[in-house]
Amino acid sequence: MSLMNSLPNIKSLVDKDLQRNLKQFFSAYPSYTDCLEFLCKLVEPIDGFHCKFCGTQCTTRKFGGKTFRCANCKKITNVLADTIFGGKRRIVAWATRSWFLMQGYATSSNDFARAMNIAQSTADLIFTELTYMVLQEMTNMPEIYSGEFRMGFIRRSRETEARMHPVSEHMRVDQQFNYDSTEVQDDSELTESSYEESENQSAQLQLTDAEKELVKQLSAEAIHIDELTKKSGMPASAVSATLTLLELNELITRLPGDRYARKVILKELPQKARDKLSPSWALIDEFIDYIRKYHHGFSRKYLQNYLAAFWCYADRKFWNLATFAEVCSRSSPITYNDVLEYVSPPFVRVRSGESR
Repeated sequence: MSLMNSLPNIKSLVDKDLQRNLKQFFSAYPSYTDCLEFLCKLVEPIDGFHCKFCGTQCTTRKFGGKTFRCANCKKITNVLADTIFGGKRRIVAWATRSWFLMQGYATSSNDFARAMNIAQSTADLIFTELTYMVLQEMTNMPEIYSGEFRMGFIRRSRETEARMHPVSEHMRVDQQFNYDSTEVQDDSELTESSYEESENQSAQLQLTDAEKELVKQLSAEAIHIDELTKKSGMPASAVSATLTLLELNELITRLPGDRYARKVILKELPQKARDKLSPSWALIDEFIDYIRKYHHGFSRKYLQNYLAAFWCYADRKFWNLATFAEVCSRSSPITYNDVLEYVSPPFVRVRSGESR
């Protein structure tokens, strides 16, 4: 059964859809104060805020105020402290991204950063921390060997060795569990300059010098056409026309945002790996297609985070305003080091076909 057909439609935000929903958010939360109040409401316990020193219930917090002075002991309590939103500066961006996740609106960090006029690294960090909070809720879910997702590993991370293809991150895990990585014979076959099967395909097509130059500049990681033009030294019009021909010959893939990536032909894991695992592996292909289309691929390091986000996008029976707010109210601070040190486990948790 296809995941996209068996689950509620995922509301993917790109271009006009993204702008339209941003307008919807800012019509409801037009100011910094409104966004701050939105985050405060997300972390507010069911019985309201209480003084962290004497336990007296809060009666003095003003709208949009993240602090209040206790009427009893006169001490000040910060309601966002010790939560996922504690110490955050980009309040509007955090509120917007939280609202998108809560509503099940999926968008890439690249598109979100451009729409919000913030750095992509900031957008990536917000996405990773929010999904890190969500994945803590993924208990008692089926586990699948992370190698099943290797076809989507096209982005590098801190775990990727120098001059190696992103999928090489999983070779160490394969070795640990004695799985046969049949798509490569040795480490050298995964270097960025070596794509044996795609090279054979290129040779058979007898590419022109211009086509060979662009293929040489491309890798499995997406690159913007402007950067490709700069690297190749070719006129922009020639680059555009040549890329079209390469795409028609199925040597490269065009991704949203005028980004291009080279197709790397990899074989799948042996069927025996899937036979030993939960039948939830049937959802893998749809997940990979979705992530590669809207997030331009992912790294093995943060695979579990993307699976957590996909759970929010797809399972709208479980994830609603009440559930998201309840999770936020129980959240703990997530530091930058938590994000950097996190690595997806060998067996990742996935949402099964049934809602929780």
